[in-house]
Amino acid sequence: MIVDVAPGLWIWRVAHPDWDSRAHWQPPVTSTVVESGGEVAVLDALAPPDDAVDVWERLDAKPPTLAIVLKPDHVRDIDTFVQRYGARAFGPWLFWRDNIPDTELEPVQPGDELPGGFVALYDGRGRGETPVWLPEQRALVFADALTERDGRLLVWGTP
Repeated sequence: MIVDVAPGLWIWRVAHPDWDSRAHWQPPVTSTVVESGGEVAVLDALAPPDDAVDVWERLDAKPPTLAIVLKPDHVRDIDTFVQRYGARAFGPWLFWRDNIPDTELEPVQPGDELPGGFVALYDGRGRGETPVWLPEQRALVFADALTERDGRLLVWGTP
């Protein structure tokens, strides 16, 4: 499912292949695409299935130039986007031992400005994730700290 959030900012949601009923998160996960400063970035992207033609056609029409991992356990399909589109890859310097990308990622630290003007921020929770400021959309993208359940906004990791 594609949702246009703002000009130059859209998402798609697909079921995570590792989800099971014991998970503390919902089966569909969000992948984000944003255009800024002449760059097109996919953030924490989970590749859509082959039959999600609408998502692939939209990605192919404006191919990602950047692929960014916001959280160490969100490597997901960064290798797919790098291989298919030749995107530059960015992300944390530390990963879970069973979830390391084949792609060499350029490290992202809070305060870094990435191509396209994207700015990495400190999440205030010990670097559990690295949210990104989208200057053209005047929006923040988080990996997991902000989420929705039954129409309610939840903020994880706060007292």
